[in-house]
Amino acid sequence: MKRNTQSSLKSDVRDRNNPLHSYDRFDLLDGSHDWQSQVDDGAVLYPVRELPGGKVIYFNFPLAKDMGLIHREHPNQIFKDLEKKILKTFAIQIINEYDQVNNRKFPEDTIKPKKFMATRYLQLQHPNKQGKTSGDGRSIWNGMIKSRGRVWDVSSRGTGVTCLAPGAVEAGKPLKSGDESFGYGCGMAELDELVATAIFSEIMHAQGIGTERVLAIIDLGNGLGIGVRAAPNLIRPAHIFRFLKMNDYDNCKKAADY
Repeated sequence: MKRNTQSSLKSDVRDRNNPLHSYDRFDLLDGSHDWQSQVDDGAVLYPVRELPGGKVIYFNFPLAKDMGLIHREHPNQIFKDLEKKILKTFAIQIINEYDQVNNRKFPEDTIKPKKFMATRYLQLQHPNKQGKTSGDGRSIWNGMIKSRGRVWDVSSRGTGVTCLAPGAVEAGKPLKSGDESFGYGCGMAELDELVATAIFSEIMHAQGIGTERVLAIIDLGNGLGIGVRAAPNLIRPAHIFRFLKMNDYDNCKKAADY
């Protein structure tokens, strides 16, 4: 990975009024996504809260520029204001069923205005083979963003355990994020996994192989983190197969048309 394109150097030397340093487009990633209205029962929606204390350890400048998140002439440096915006946008965790059942309280000013979706798709790890219980087990979708004639999907993993995780289904009860009592049920992601994904996705991209790419990695401490991924389309065939398995041809067509 070339250092001149993946720099993590921080600096305060910038012109705050310069459009090169405008980060307003990050605000478009507020949980809104067309998938929520295109199909019925295609996702589970969760309230989301901002997490304190994160640190940006990787930011994909070329990808961010292609997506229109930052100006094409923006220096490949993580200025403090840029890191602050990345953390505010992506250092988040769902307020899941465990939090809600146990009436856990979080500061109101940390809770995002809109809910974020965990999508449903077919997974064979689940006892139910029709996709009635499966989908994004540790991920949520940050939203979608349009740039230069393309629409980018953005999602994050390591954002807490959803009711669609295999471990949550096995437990038969809401799980606390970070609880490792059940396999595939903690809702977290390890930093080494996220870094490896970033490296391999850029290798594939450099070889002309279309794949989702890692936009950012946030270190949450204790070897855990959040990985933000992006691609022109993150909808999987399994999103469609789920409806096929359930003989729901109406939503199968809606999903395929989408």
